[in-house]
Amino acid sequence: MYHHLHKYKSKFHSLHTDKFKRQISFLKKNYNILTPSEFYEKLKKKNFNNKDCVLTFDDGYSSQYNLAYKYLNKLNIKAFYFPITSQIENSNLHLVNKVQLICNYSKNKQKI
Repeated sequence: MYHHLHKYKSKFHSLHTDKFKRQISFLKKNYNILTPSEFYEKLKKKNFNNKDCVLTFDDGYSSQYNLAYKYLNKLNIKAFYFPITSQIENSNLHLVNKVQLICNYSKNKQKI
């Protein structure tokens, strides 16, 4: 389960893309990464084995598309994406995202 990825130094709870790529390489080598369709089929039949896994992405961050999706697409790996639709419908950011924006655009980050 993943949330936010980053390419450069980040103070927030996010995963650097290099580490993400190493994790995906490990999973691909050691596990059977199921597509959503494969997952649902196995779920119906209750036919999982202990090497099956799925990748999930929560909250709908742009880094999931810009960094994760594009990388996974190159490897032909599929995943589940669970965006927070209320943020789209209400144009409302979660508190942690507001703090991230303030820190990213503040001129004096030491005071924050």
